[in-house]
Amino acid sequence: MRGLNMPKRNLMLTTLVIILALPLTTSILRPQTADAAGQTLASTANTHPLCSKIGTSIWVSTAVRMWCNPPRPTSSNIKTPTTHSFGSNVNAADPAEDVSPSGVRGYGQSETSIAGIGPYVVEAWNDVTGLALNMPCPSPVNKEEGTGFGFSANGGASFIDEGGPPNANCKRDLLSGDPSVEAWYSGGSAYFYISSLYFPVFSPSGPPSDTRTFVAVNACKASGTGATATISCSQPIIAAASTQCVTSMGTPLCSLLDKEYLSIDPVHGRLYVSYTEFGINPPPDNLAFGQIELAVCDIGTPTGGTGPIGGTAGSPVCKPGSSGTQTHPGSPYFAVAPGPKCENEGAYPAVDVATGAVYVAYEFNLFTDVFVPGCTTTPTQNVVKYIPFKCLTLPAASCSDPAGSNAVNVVELYAWRPDPGPKCTCTTESACEWRSAFPAGPTQCQCEWRLEHLVV
Repeated sequence: MRGLNMPKRNLMLTTLVIILALPLTTSILRPQTADAAGQTLASTANTHPLCSKIGTSIWVSTAVRMWCNPPRPTSSNIKTPTTHSFGSNVNAADPAEDVSPSGVRGYGQSETSIAGIGPYVVEAWNDVTGLALNMPCPSPVNKEEGTGFGFSANGGASFIDEGGPPNANCKRDLLSGDPSVEAWYSGGSAYFYISSLYFPVFSPSGPPSDTRTFVAVNACKASGTGATATISCSQPIIAAASTQCVTSMGTPLCSLLDKEYLSIDPVHGRLYVSYTEFGINPPPDNLAFGQIELAVCDIGTPTGGTGPIGGTAGSPVCKPGSSGTQTHPGSPYFAVAPGPKCENEGAYPAVDVATGAVYVAYEFNLFTDVFVPGCTTTPTQNVVKYIPFKCLTLPAASCSDPAGSNAVNVVELYAWRPDPGPKCTCTTESACEWRSAFPAGPTQCQCEWRLEHLVV
């Protein structure tokens, strides 16, 4: 389950009715507060101007919400977690690791992604330890990172919680969740790619030297068998960066990247990353309500060789990468869909391995149809864009627009709310989600909205 916790919808041109019972809101990541008369959360709300727009004009992922308004435990209240089994399913994460140095337990791994090749499986998730427990940099097994992952060498029968991917730059930028995982064989070896949002750390001493937000990829190589199998991951490799920055009260602030997702072309040795970029400037700027963009990484050749711009399976070279600076930002590799009026979000790429073409699907006007005048009468849609391989040249794309597009209207979408209990003060869907994602004490909202009915 990822991001907005919306299902991947079947893109059809005929009427489709789906009855679901999946969370509509973002997933809950929280420190333990059930007994927490003495536990408080130190608010370190981010003053980035886009943070104030969340829930009023744009809708973003759990990871971005936590970056904007992270709960920070200031006293310990540790409880032993209760382990539940679900049939033959196994845990990829180890709850025993989700404890801060001060003894505060975190609950809530979310937004999972999984990939497997041969006997190896990697699953990644938003890790509450890094996102909510104020872990020091560095921490053992990289638990300061907001992305966590587990590794299996027996086809998923059991996992080892590996902590977070390595990040030697954690004092300045942190892997901030929203992970996606892909895998392939190159030169007879198994490689995994774990993507994450990669966001700057704003400390009490001031902003970092570069306030751009990034999408990063850790390249991992799996080897060995049985109990001796291992996985080794690279440092973060930047795949994409903010393309818009402004100065506010003397501090440069840049656009936010969100909801990145991977797809691999094993024939041509390409790793594609789709994502949304939310800009600082107001409408009709193309980034105002989220521009869907595409990055590409050269990951070498299936035989283990070097690719056209110097990438290998273990050391990808990505475009646009970190091109530009916060003073003079770069441009995206490929702009799939501008967002000057109504929100674009939740992009997913797919590769036609026979032709190398890339399809990018995304949600259009999913929440701005409620918030934003002018969007309330605009259809909410599932959209697919087609980009032929001839456009996806390296190091720069040779086309400026997708070659084809298709969309279906979502004509009905509603939710129901279970009984929230006497302590829940939520009265609206938005209030319920915010209280669930960012609890403020023992009166936190415990209700959960669920998507029940979707018609396209």
